[in-house]
Amino acid sequence: MYSDLFRDENTVLHTASGKLTQATTPADQLEAVSGYARSRGAACGILFHLDDQELQQEVVARWVNGGVLAPEIGERFDTPDFARMVSPMQPALFADSPQEMLLSPPSRAFTVQYRMRGLAVLPLYNKGRWIGVILFGWDTPQRFDARDRHVYAALQRQAAPVIDALRLYEQAQRRADELEKAKNEIDILYAISSRMARASTPYELLDVASGYARDHGAKSCMLLYVRAAPPLYLEVVEALADDQDVPEIGTRFDTEYGIIRQLQSSRDLPILLEDVQTDPRLDETTRRAYLDCGQRASALLPLSNRGRWIGALIFNWDTPHLFGDRDRRVYTALIQQASPIVDSIRLQAETETARQQAELVAQINAALLQATDEQAILSSVALLARRYGAPLSLLAYTDHASRLDIVALDSGGKSPIPAGILPITTFSPQDYPLLNMTYAYPREVLFIENSATDPRTADPRAQAFAQAVNWAASILIPLKSADQWQGILAFAWETPQMFDADTRKLFNAIRPTAASVVTGRRAYLAEEAARRETEQRARALAALEERTRLARELHDSVSQALYGIGLGARTARTLLDRDPARLAEPLDYILSLVEAGLTEMRALIFELRPESLEQEGLVSVLTKQAASLQARHGVAVRTSFCDEPPLRLEVKESLYRIAREALHNTIKHARATQVELSLTHDAEGYQLEIADNGLGFDPSGSYPGHLGLKSMRERTTALNGMIYLSSAPGKGTRIRVRIPNRAGLETEADETGAD
Repeated sequence: MYSDLFRDENTVLHTASGKLTQATTPADQLEAVSGYARSRGAACGILFHLDDQELQQEVVARWVNGGVLAPEIGERFDTPDFARMVSPMQPALFADSPQEMLLSPPSRAFTVQYRMRGLAVLPLYNKGRWIGVILFGWDTPQRFDARDRHVYAALQRQAAPVIDALRLYEQAQRRADELEKAKNEIDILYAISSRMARASTPYELLDVASGYARDHGAKSCMLLYVRAAPPLYLEVVEALADDQDVPEIGTRFDTEYGIIRQLQSSRDLPILLEDVQTDPRLDETTRRAYLDCGQRASALLPLSNRGRWIGALIFNWDTPHLFGDRDRRVYTALIQQASPIVDSIRLQAETETARQQAELVAQINAALLQATDEQAILSSVALLARRYGAPLSLLAYTDHASRLDIVALDSGGKSPIPAGILPITTFSPQDYPLLNMTYAYPREVLFIENSATDPRTADPRAQAFAQAVNWAASILIPLKSADQWQGILAFAWETPQMFDADTRKLFNAIRPTAASVVTGRRAYLAEEAARRETEQRARALAALEERTRLARELHDSVSQALYGIGLGARTARTLLDRDPARLAEPLDYILSLVEAGLTEMRALIFELRPESLEQEGLVSVLTKQAASLQARHGVAVRTSFCDEPPLRLEVKESLYRIAREALHNTIKHARATQVELSLTHDAEGYQLEIADNGLGFDPSGSYPGHLGLKSMRERTTALNGMIYLSSAPGKGTRIRVRIPNRAGLETEADETGAD
């Protein structure tokens, strides 16, 4: 059929020219010039376009009949040199190309690969440029004559300018499309950049940065920060999801996931996973994590700024997703745009967090410094523990690893441990292995995120204890001062926790102040215990002296009176039989002794407990004390008292004790013959004064065993008063005690509670 149709050469060329004029695609152009070759039994026709550098040629159209093969449209090849064997304006005709010695080995290999024997090559030149090649192939050897050469040359000349024109048009169109795409990319990136620059929170930034990915089907997006706390890990700080599971904010991804290591090494280029189920770059841990969340494709954008890896943006799809060159360019640009902004937002957040943490630490330290007991110390730091949800806090004192005293507990109103498991008591640390292991880390705050998996709590006793008291996580703070153990602060959680860098920083920050306060508190308690022991010994000594004095007084007064009464009674009994008229004298003597004995006994009983202060008042008992002193010891006592002072009973008793102690010293040590005792009042308060004409002494000297003066000073100090002592050897002694009105006035407002 073709033989009859194209027998006339002019008809062939005219038909080809008409078809070329109407052709709008490379396939149409190839078909327009293929008629003659088809009529000669060609098995295939191929149209190649050359790139601008003439280094490669691309198949843009093809047809195949018979037993040859042909490359697919779009395939590229290094330019074969068989077209260079003849003049650029002449076709190259090869009767049996595999045997053609003029062809180079690569050209012969090409014909063998595609089973071509006969070969007609039409190089396409236009305006001095080589623009392509038309190739017709046969699956058997061919004999080409002059007519074939003439027709193919004419077709070559007809086709070259037409093919060049369409090629240039398509190139211009492609470039226009590329420019439009580039403009669209620039517009997209400009819009993202403009909005991203206004972002001030992780959510705002992620919302902007994920727009392109979500427009192209991404179902979830995450922003992660690099945390340098050992070990290094990525933490989710913000997430957006559309019907897809995503890790919660705060979730960590460490180097257990191989993709994290890839992100760390790929600082500037995105990692595009088109199908996580088959991508060879994923380790099984990462692959399983993706699939468990229903994610099949992912774009991972590592973020770095000034050489520091700071985080990552991750976009996920729920089906496999094909990423193109445009996606790669956009995501690469996103990395460059987002990195400094993420770093800035992160630094601002860290600065604000640091400020808040500093304020919190200052608040806790201030509360610690004001704490006056163990519960107040623990309550100060428990504020921080409750901030992180710890249901139990405790403070224990310790001197070494053989003893712990739990001195304070704080459960925030809850009961996180079984009753009786952890009382406030003293026990051996071996019974509580979670606390006991603190001794192995005296310089380190221990963060136990999961007691069941932490290698430090692998001991079976520690595991059993953690289960018994429901301690799934804990923070243990050793308190040491100058290498001396002071105590342990412990905080416990009922569920495993993740302690981030900020949490660790806060608990480490309170440790120095807590250690200092506990050290000071324990030193104070030790001083108080020593003081109480000293006071107890002093009181015991004073009591012994008082008992000795009372025994002496009883012997000197009451015992003597009883002896005299007994002697008088025997005398009266004798006179009753012999001379009853003389009974009056011994009986009067007995009565006088009884009266003196009663007076002495009342005085001694009053000294033991001056109960008459409440009924009779201070002035009355001071008057009686002066009378007793004068009667008992023969000392001349001159008194001067103001009206009964309106003082509280305990104040009156203290003043009485001071006066009695001073008078006792006058009799015991001063050997005075005259004493002045006065109680006066002025605008500032009350003054008690005792003066004698005794031996006197040196007030700056030391008098071991004599606690009277110390007792008087302590009583005066307790009343917020002042004591003045003046004495010298041979000059007597004068003691003045001034008590301000505010020390103990018993006003009507005090009694009634009025304002």
